[in-house]
Amino acid sequence: MFAIESWPDGQDMLHGMASLSGQVPHVRAGNLEDTLASLTRQDLDMVIWTRQPPQSWVEAMRDALPPLEPLSLSGTVEQVMQAAQALVSEEGYPDFLAEDLAHCASLAAALSGSNRISLVLTTGVAGGQPEPGGRLSLFCAYGHDEASWNSGEPFTGPRLTRFAPFSLAFMPVRDESRVRIDLDKASLGVVLFLRAD
Repeated sequence: MFAIESWPDGQDMLHGMASLSGQVPHVRAGNLEDTLASLTRQDLDMVIWTRQPPQSWVEAMRDALPPLEPLSLSGTVEQVMQAAQALVSEEGYPDFLAEDLAHCASLAAALSGSNRISLVLTTGVAGGQPEPGGRLSLFCAYGHDEASWNSGEPFTGPRLTRFAPFSLAFMPVRDESRVRIDLDKASLGVVLFLRAD
């Protein structure tokens, strides 16, 4: 059991650079279900719920050969999940993925109070990150070991913090999002971008 939270760099504040720290996202991560209760906090840009997947998921993702074109769907949760279930099996994704997508979509819809979602299933090679917006965004790197978020200061260059594979990152919509997700452009690892509209 753990929980960790990022804070602006105290050294920057001492040197009068506190305004630059405002460019760094405020993130809370944990491996307990109550981690999601942090989504009600207005000071957080991202809440990461780490989860320990079954070993069969890890092996299935390692052996998967995902398509090079992103899978993009939008509509009600039910419409998107019906289409995703058919397409995921046709495209050669692992069997567990359709069920997990349904759980992720239902969770995002419940947390946001919306029944409309946009879903993109892609890889670093394919690209295809959706435009920001909506009520809540969700990100999951399914075994993708080169997905990260920019946790550094603009003047020192990017400091990237990697997502744990299979963790769910929730990004409540704010006026201005400070979260920047970076994917290794050479990776075939599968990632999910889901937005509750």
